[in-house]
Amino acid sequence: MRARPLVPNVAVPRGDHGAVQRGAVRRGAAAGWVFLLLVVTAVLAQTDAKPATAPREPERPTAGTMVVVQVECANSVAPGAGEMPPGRGRPPEAFAAALPNLVRYLAKVPGLELPVQVSRGPLDGRAVAGAGLLYWTGCAGLPPLSEAEKRGLGRYLVAGGLLFADDIRASTPEYGLDGTDAGVAGTPFDRQFKALIADPLVLGAAGGQWEPVPVNHAVYHSLFDFPDGPPRGGAPSGKTLSLEMLQVRGRPAIIFSDLNLSWYWGDPFAGTRERGLQFGVNLLVLARSQQLKP
Repeated sequence: MRARPLVPNVAVPRGDHGAVQRGAVRRGAAAGWVFLLLVVTAVLAQTDAKPATAPREPERPTAGTMVVVQVECANSVAPGAGEMPPGRGRPPEAFAAALPNLVRYLAKVPGLELPVQVSRGPLDGRAVAGAGLLYWTGCAGLPPLSEAEKRGLGRYLVAGGLLFADDIRASTPEYGLDGTDAGVAGTPFDRQFKALIADPLVLGAAGGQWEPVPVNHAVYHSLFDFPDGPPRGGAPSGKTLSLEMLQVRGRPAIIFSDLNLSWYWGDPFAGTRERGLQFGVNLLVLARSQQLKP
């Protein structure tokens, strides 16, 4: 049996075989160009369907890195809210440079390897759950928190997390810290913060058991020694002499400061910073050691 031809038989006039061959070549070349055009079109369509560069994944902490989260509330008071004495302007709710300056100082401490990643986030966010330390500052008071934010804070504290809260005041070249109530207990931030911790959605009745931080506490000796308690340069005319803490299940859950300690880290007009930065390092070391406890 003869093999069936792949193309239909075409009657070829005698004596014109060369023209037929030339026509076949032209038809084959045209078909090749059409095929190539189809391939290029398909490739370009796939290229247009995807971005030129894939979106970057959010930065994740490497192994051994401690995350420090600066708390951001959904209804945060705008920076500058609140009032100061005449001529002093409005106080900040946070020092933007505080944590970056502290982390830079930390990296230069001889013999200490404690990588830290700083981030910002809400109390009900993912970053808070894995943080070694929450950092929360204020001056004029607290914004209203949602139920989700309160529950997120409560879960973090009960699970063994550490929160450092600081009632802050800013200085100026003309006045320094004169005329502020730095170092005074019972300020709006002080009262409202402690009321929040005692909220049933946070710690409830256990959130009212505040006590002074004794001078033999680890936060004063985890790396640098502070035999007389915390530095007080950020509250020169205040009457508060110690920090307060609240424990959950036998470990510090919150360290509260009326002493404006963040002033050392982030106020551009702060005087000597060394002791305040050293205290900040102690706080980070304490947080890390607590995070590593079973």
